[in-house]
Amino acid sequence: MSARDDALLHPVRIRIVQILASSGPCTARQLDDALADVPMTSLYRHLGRLVEAQLLDVIGERPVRGSIEKTYALAAATDSPQAGPDATAEEYFRSFLATIAMQLSSI
Repeated sequence: MSARDDALLHPVRIRIVQILASSGPCTARQLDDALADVPMTSLYRHLGRLVEAQLLDVIGERPVRGSIEKTYALAAATDSPQAGPDATAEEYFRSFLATIAMQLSSI
């Protein structure tokens, strides 16, 4: 199992993907509001894991009270190629992620 596959196999990370798929780009604070049962430190750890696995992109940064607030989006939402006969493994994976995200957003 790859690090990417492993990154999705956690209930909180699936919920993060579900929120981003249905709501669009969000900051960590917005995700924290939606995931009230998840401590903020854990949320940051899960976001870091998803970014590291290239499942989320940081699409914006702005200074807020002495720190940097990041805006996160699904990687598939910023670059979602259609997997065709000549698609690379990366394109197939992004297409798969987009499909899964769409399914999760309808739950």
